Amino acid sequence: TNKTDISVREVMLHQAGFIPFIPFYRNLLESDYSRDSTAAFPTKVADNYFIRKGYFAQVMWPQMLNSTLANRGKYVYSDNDFIFLGQIVEQVSGMDLNEYTTQNFYAPLGMKSTGFLPLQKTSIDKIAATEVDDYYRHELIQGTVHDEGASVMGGIAGHAGLFSNATDLAKLYEMLLNNGVWEGKKYFNRSTIEVFTAYNTDNSRRGLGFDKPEKNNASLKDPYPSASVSPSTFGHTGYTGPCVWADPANGLLYIFLGNRVYPTRNNKAYSELSLRPKIQEAIYSALEKK
Repeated sequence: TNKTDISVREVMLHQAGFIPFIPFYRNLLESDYSRDSTAAFPTKVADNYFIRKGYFAQVMWPQMLNSTLANRGKYVYSDNDFIFLGQIVEQVSGMDLNEYTTQNFYAPLGMKSTGFLPLQKTSIDKIAATEVDDYYRHELIQGTVHDEGASVMGGIAGHAGLFSNATDLAKLYEMLLNNGVWEGKKYFNRSTIEVFTAYNTDNSRRGLGFDKPEKNNASLKDPYPSASVSPSTFGHTGYTGPCVWADPANGLLYIFLGNRVYPTRNNKAYSELSLRPKIQEAIYSALEKK
């Protein structure tokens, strides 16, 4: 395909030239889904909504492989980058992404509330609602992935579908801040973490997989993610509103699990209030006063 010579590094930097996303859910035919769960329609998208067996392999994957490339070498954030990375993990490990991550990271780290398909291990009342979907699933999204593409994949994808809480995320990121070690077990070499969390390209602020502060933060009207973060800071934000930022230079871990799309993504209050950076900056201010 036209993706034969693309490197994993390019994909992790969002410089592979992939289009930002493919609206798979808009292309569903009536024969692709059922209101009942059966052997032929096993993949749950929402209540009373199931995708036929083999839909990803037969429809979605070929569309991704044959999708156009544009602006290769330039930074364009793409869901498809992380869908491809998830597929790489599955092909190399021989396990699905949920099984692999749980066995190798979440379970050993004691992250009991983290994983895909959360309704398989907890009740819906313990999961925050995401959005009232009036355009695709036509129901309140709660306990299933919000992202439309990941929902068609059955809720397990490299770019979306992971559920967690602040305590679990703290364990994961404290392990990274502790040079790859948590409770006596080594998960990564320190040098590996340093490479992945550093600036890795001249074309953007990105690390490998991780997001980072803008390089010219000091001169920006709206610094990202906030004004006082050190250049060593790394983390990521989510479409629905959460963020995690680890600042090794200041020994600080900031986890904000908010939701900007409830009850609808048309709610502008979240962005207008600039909640995430204001809270983050308030933490740095409190540390300075102390």
